[in-house]
Amino acid sequence: VVGAEPLEAARKRHDSSRGELPIAALRISKGDPALPTVMLDEDHSSASHPYQRVVD
Repeated sequence: VVGAEPLEAARKRHDSSRGELPIAALRISKGDPALPTVMLDEDHSSASHPYQRVVD
């Protein structure tokens, strides 16, 4: 059970989990999404920039 295990067991589980990741997952830079991400605007259309608002 996560949270009830000793710290050393949690560290081993963490190291094991990281070892299962593909090499590309270890090269994430600041600002890169950890998971593939699709940004949507308020109309649920694909948005190229989530903070850019179109003013009519």
